[in-house]
Amino acid sequence: MKNIYRDVLKQAWDITKKNKILWFFGLFAALLGNGGEYQILIKVADQVGGDANNLVKSALSFSFGDVYRFLTYNPLEFALVLTAVFAILFLTGFLIWLVIVSQGALIKGASAASGKKKFDFREGIGAGMEKFAPLLGINVLSKVLIFSALFGFGVPLLFSMLRINGIAGVLLYLVFFIILIPLAIIISFIAKFAAAFVVLKDKDFFSSIKNAFRLFCDNWVVSLEMALILFLLNAAVGLLFVFLIALIYMPLATMAFMYFVSGFWIGSWFTIILMAVLSFVLVGFAGAILACFQWASWVVLFKRLTSRETVLSKIERAVVGFPQWVKEHI
Repeated sequence: MKNIYRDVLKQAWDITKKNKILWFFGLFAALLGNGGEYQILIKVADQVGGDANNLVKSALSFSFGDVYRFLTYNPLEFALVLTAVFAILFLTGFLIWLVIVSQGALIKGASAASGKKKFDFREGIGAGMEKFAPLLGINVLSKVLIFSALFGFGVPLLFSMLRINGIAGVLLYLVFFIILIPLAIIISFIAKFAAAFVVLKDKDFFSSIKNAFRLFCDNWVVSLEMALILFLLNAAVGLLFVFLIALIYMPLATMAFMYFVSGFWIGSWFTIILMAVLSFVLVGFAGAILACFQWASWVVLFKRLTSRETVLSKIERAVVGFPQWVKEHI
C-alpha cells in the first residue's frame, strides 16, 4: 500500500524546487503564517485580559474635543498626522491585497505545476485577483473565529484563575489549551481546503466553506497526520536555520565587538547593519521557500482527496494491513 505522505511531500518539494517563480508569492503568503494552525501554541491567556483592558481604557480616554483642539491650535501638524495615517492605511491595504493575491497565485501555481502545466507570473496575479474577495473572506473569518475562541475561553479562564491558585489553576490552564488548540487546528484546516476550493474548483465563499468542512470530516485523520508531518518538518527546518544563522553571525558579532573595543565606531555600526540586513534576507528567503512547500503539500493532498483516488491515513493503513501481517508472521 502506497505511502501517500512520501509521494505528496516529494511532489511538493519538486514543485518548490523547479518553480522558483512561486517563491515570490510564497514570500508574501508567508505573512499569513507558515503552519498557521500552530500559531495558537504561542498565545497565552493573559494577553486576552491585557488587550481587552487596554482597549477599554483607550475607548474611555478618547475625546473628540482633543481632536478639535489639536486641529485648531496645530493645523499643520494635524495635516501631517492625517497624511501619515492615510499613507499607513494605504500601505496596509496594499500589503493585505498582495498577501491574499499571493495566496491565490500560490495555490493556482502549485496545482498547475503538479499537473505539469505551464504557469507564469501574470497568470498567478490574475488568479489571485479574480478570487481576492472570497479568499479575503475566508482568511478574515478563520482569524476571527480563532481569536473569538481565544477571547471567549480566555476571559472566563482569566477570572477563574484569579480565584483559583495552585494545581487547580494549572489544570484549568491546561484544559483551556486542550480545548482551544484542536479547535484552532480544525478551523485552519477548513480554511486551507476552502481556499483551494475557491481557486481550483471555482466555488463561491459559502460553497467553499461547506465543501471544505465536508472534506475535512471525511479525511480528518489524513489531515491531522499531514499537519503533524509538516509541523515536524517546520521544527527541523527552524532548528537548522538557527544553527546556520549562528554560524554566520559568530564571526560578524566578533568583528563588531572588536571594532567597538578599538573605537572604530563606523566599522562596528556597519557590521551590525550588515547582520540586520542578512537576517531580513535570510528570514524572507527561508519563509518564502517554506510557505511555497507547505502550500504545495496541501494543494497536492487536496487534489488527491477530491479525486476518485482512495486515500488512507497511516493509522488506517496499519489497521487494514494488520490481518495480512498476522498471516505472514504467525
